[in-house]
Amino acid sequence: MRHFISLVLVGCLTTMSAQVTPLVEDSFETGTGGYTTGVNLNGQAPSSTTGFTGSWTNTSGGFQVQSTGLSYGSLVTSGGAAFATGSNARIGRLLQTTYDSTFSGTLYFSFLMQLESVGGHYQALEFHNGGFSDGTHRQFLIASGGNITGLSNDVFAYRFTDGTSSTPFGTADTNVNMFVVKLELSASAGSDSITIYRNPTDLLVEGNNTITANASGQDIVFDRITLAFFPAGEVDPSSVTFDELRLGTSFASVTPVPEPRSAATLLGLVALGMVGLNRRRWRQQGG
Repeated sequence: MRHFISLVLVGCLTTMSAQVTPLVEDSFETGTGGYTTGVNLNGQAPSSTTGFTGSWTNTSGGFQVQSTGLSYGSLVTSGGAAFATGSNARIGRLLQTTYDSTFSGTLYFSFLMQLESVGGHYQALEFHNGGFSDGTHRQFLIASGGNITGLSNDVFAYRFTDGTSSTPFGTADTNVNMFVVKLELSASAGSDSITIYRNPTDLLVEGNNTITANASGQDIVFDRITLAFFPAGEVDPSSVTFDELRLGTSFASVTPVPEPRSAATLLGLVALGMVGLNRRRWRQQGG
């Protein structure tokens, strides 16, 4: 019996420990230890987040946190979400770790993004380094809408440092989109590469998903994550919402799904084992 219980415990604990904690995580939790809703994100630094330092800092306009978050398939989500308040807005937050030119390794970054409308707005998640200016500090972006050099307004695209061309990778829509970006970074110049998965269908196994876009021969350095929304002069400029920001060292660390086995399952298996063992003993005793 002890042997059976040990096997069950080992199996359950192994399954429950399969998920890897991300290095950076922000689900925009609200309430105690989280964000205050209805006010500018600027200056907020909740303890519910992981891997950041200091508070959110805006260079223009505003983002706020709403109490309802975005959802995507079986992805584990919680808390609220950050949304643009309708005017020119860019806000970013420093990471505890700076990924500079000396860093070598593989990172994964994921986030949820929902456009309120498809059109001329510039709506983007950006990586910056050393500041927030477009020409000097912006290192990488995934965006939709206007101001993406040489592209129509109805696509999603990625771009590296300003001055490089933008690359479209699909038609934009108003659905909740999940983006997973694999960053393979090297200390050798011009040796960084990215792989993008848009709306992966298998959140457990990276290799089961179709690659949406990839690029190599880059130099990517960053020390902050930035949210941006610049409407194209519309009277009613709508908004964009971001949620579930995660940076980790594996695909699984940024695509968490519910654990397949819980403590209740464990107790149930143990109980079934005890019933079976008691029946066996009863039969051996001639019952």
